[in-house]
Amino acid sequence: MTNKGSASSGEPPLSAEELRTFLDASRTAEAQEVSEIEMPEGLPSNIYDPGWLRLAASGWGAGLEAIWHTTWRTLGVTMALIADTEPAATYQRIPYKRSLAKRDIVDVLFGIFEQPDIELKMMNVLVALGPKSGHAIGLIEIDANSNEIVYQDPETLRDPGARSLLCEGNNSLGLAAKPAQSRPGAWTITRDELETAIVAAYVKPAGYATMMGVAYKLSLESVLADDFGQFFGLRLEGPELVIGKNQTVQARLGSHESEIRLQFELQATNDIQRATFTVDRTMLEGPNRPLALDALKSFIPAVTPLPDRPEVEFLSEAISRTGQGVEGAETSLGEGPPHLVVQVREVWECLAGRKKAGYFWLPLSTIATANLDDGRGWWFSVAVALSELRGGYMFGVEEPTLVGSNN
Repeated sequence: MTNKGSASSGEPPLSAEELRTFLDASRTAEAQEVSEIEMPEGLPSNIYDPGWLRLAASGWGAGLEAIWHTTWRTLGVTMALIADTEPAATYQRIPYKRSLAKRDIVDVLFGIFEQPDIELKMMNVLVALGPKSGHAIGLIEIDANSNEIVYQDPETLRDPGARSLLCEGNNSLGLAAKPAQSRPGAWTITRDELETAIVAAYVKPAGYATMMGVAYKLSLESVLADDFGQFFGLRLEGPELVIGKNQTVQARLGSHESEIRLQFELQATNDIQRATFTVDRTMLEGPNRPLALDALKSFIPAVTPLPDRPEVEFLSEAISRTGQGVEGAETSLGEGPPHLVVQVREVWECLAGRKKAGYFWLPLSTIATANLDDGRGWWFSVAVALSELRGGYMFGVEEPTLVGSNN
């Protein structure tokens, strides 16, 4: 699913009918979740708390934090670009954010759509309709030559006969959206109109990083040559690497080839799309446990994009403390930022054998863990993957796999 940004560059990531189908499916999924969530007494301190979903569906309107949470459920982690006219208290729990002038936010959006190598450009944008009302739309295309911005309006996806809330007469800001000639079912507004109305944009961090010139992808060669690869004797198995095509390679650590298995899924550029570390649980629970934990806690940051590594250190530290005893490690899991604590605990409990799976969401990568049975015994598997096209209802989440299993 790609969208290169201009009317001549191909089809949008999803057609109007596909978006409508997705909207119905996600609304059904959310309704089921909402029915099982109690209304929180106050605003949750953790941005991943499902109480935000209940607040967003309460009928009182969704604030910036609730929209970040629901966008995470749909598209994965986003960078919130928030107009500097908004009070900081309204978005303090959002972990990844920038406060910018409205014109600067729109400049960023145009910059992202101008990048040819960004895979996912569709983004959730909150606009004002009046002094006390707002509306979320989905930007799908920007034409820098005409300054035309194409978007999907959830209201018209639900009711194809309706007019967008950004059309003349449906708002008090003078917005006058028109049907998009190039995208049936979509709408267009001008750059000036968007600068007038924009409150916040929730963009995929990969697109933001690329637009800002931040290199975040890791090559397999760099991992082989770094401290992790050298210290643990990381070596590849199978045929030689071929630059220019996607490929999957197996790897081993030192002499522990029967207990620890690694796999790297590579892009055509030889950059790592996904790295998986699988360890036999008997090793985690036996005399070689310190070695297994040391390798695991070193592997995760070694294959994590550099901008994500400071937060990954919280997870590595929790894994390291497991070697000192489960109870001692558990007492320290509450240390750190609220949005990280809940995720560290989830992954740690999976490592401790208390949960079947756990996830750690980061701006540029997703860490997924699971306990898997190959028919002969249990393995702990952790996958670190670029999250450009993963996360949320729309694209699904990462699912760890058994590496080198013959079951």
